[in-house]
Amino acid sequence: MGLKLNGSYISLILAVQIEILLLGHTSLQKTSAVFCGGFSDCLLRLGDNMANYPQDLDDKRNLQTICAYWDDFHACTVTALTDCQEGATDLWEKLRRESRNLDFQGSLFELCGGGSGAAPSLLPPALPLLLAALWAALVTWLPF
Repeated sequence: MGLKLNGSYISLILAVQIEILLLGHTSLQKTSAVFCGGFSDCLLRLGDNMANYPQDLDDKRNLQTICAYWDDFHACTVTALTDCQEGATDLWEKLRRESRNLDFQGSLFELCGGGSGAAPSLLPPALPLLLAALWAALVTWLPF
């Protein structure tokens, strides 16, 4: 018995947290640059994937699936930002570097081995909630 979040709620949480962070720490020009070219579509797809991943897989397969979603999100974001105003890709790369440096046990960077898609550890039982909380905390705490 646990909390279930659907893709819409997770996507909304992620989008609101990122928007709050960007509006609080960057200029309007950088904010519009980050959200150009489909970045919000990448967030929505990540949220939908996380909410709909197969629950009946073993821990190793669940981890591989979640890490594939995580890697797809980063690839989608880099692709979406290539046509944006100058500085958007740099801002995204800074966000990725800073998030890797957070000392947060159970983060997707730790679970997914830094983008390799494989990790030796097991998934926590409340993974969707953990992922939503991790992303919200990550985006809120990162200085630009």
